[in-house]
Amino acid sequence: MPETMPLSNGKTFNFRQFAISTAFGAAILNSIVYLIGSAAGASFIINQGGAKKITLVMVFTITLIPLLIAGGVTNAIGKRSASFLTKAPVIGLILGLVSASVPIQAAETTGTAVALAANHVISSIFWFLGLRKATNS
Repeated sequence: MPETMPLSNGKTFNFRQFAISTAFGAAILNSIVYLIGSAAGASFIINQGGAKKITLVMVFTITLIPLLIAGGVTNAIGKRSASFLTKAPVIGLILGLVSASVPIQAAETTGTAVALAANHVISSIFWFLGLRKATNS
């Protein structure tokens, strides 16, 4: 994929910038939140039809991969619909903030709920700011 893709509205989408600043940035910060939560005693056990331990590797990859995929999909849609690129940061922000309720409901401990919900909030903010920056908005 070329570094910068021209879009139908004359703007560009810099996928490399998005990947580095947004996806990797959010994954690193969420990993730090995980380490802080672990040090503070969070169990990182969630119960969604069975208990499951969330690991540092899971936090990193489950932040990174969805943001990269969503960035690629946003880029593809943006080539056909410039107006989508102006809406995508807000759509992702809202979806991410709403999804923060999932770990609150599934977590075994308060520390786990707070840390994992914070991961959703962090990813949402990174999405919003990173996508706006990568699309020259």
